[in-house]
Amino acid sequence: MHSFCLLLLVALAAHAGAFDLGQTTRCVPVPHQMSVCQDVPYSEMRLPNLLGHSSLEEAVPRSDDWRTLLHTGCHPQARAFVCSLVAPVCLDRDSRRSDCVFRLNSLVVAVCMAVKESCAPVLACHGHAWPEALNCDRFPAQDDTCLTPLPKHISAFSK
Repeated sequence: MHSFCLLLLVALAAHAGAFDLGQTTRCVPVPHQMSVCQDVPYSEMRLPNLLGHSSLEEAVPRSDDWRTLLHTGCHPQARAFVCSLVAPVCLDRDSRRSDCVFRLNSLVVAVCMAVKESCAPVLACHGHAWPEALNCDRFPAQDDTCLTPLPKHISAFSK
C-alpha cells in the first residue's frame, strides 16, 4: 500500500507538471543516509527540495526531523507525503512557467489534510505542534498551480 501511495504522488506530480530546472536545481541520487525515504519507488530526487533544503548536507540530517511523525504510524500515507517534500522525485522541466518549482494536483491537498487530521493529535500527545513545514494551506487548492520551497527560517517542529 505504501508503494502505491508513493507511486500515486509521483504520478500526480508527473501529470500536473514538474520542477523548474533553473540554475540552482538539480537531480541527485536519493542518499542511503536518508533512511525515512529509503523505500521510495524512484532513484533520483530534486534539490532544492520542497522544504527549501538546497544540498544533501542539509537535507539528509533534516530528514530525521520527520522520524517523530513517521514513527507514530498515525496515517498510512504520512511517509509518502513527507517523502514527496523531503526527497521529491526528479522530473522533467515544466516549460509553461519558469517561476514554478513544482506543480501539484489538488489531491495532494487532500492527502495533506488527511495526514494532518490523523497525525496532529498524536503529535500533540508527544508535545509537538503540527509542523509549519506541513501547513496544508501552503499547498495549491486547485489544479495547475505552483508550489515553491519553504523559506529557510521555517522549522519542522515546534513545542
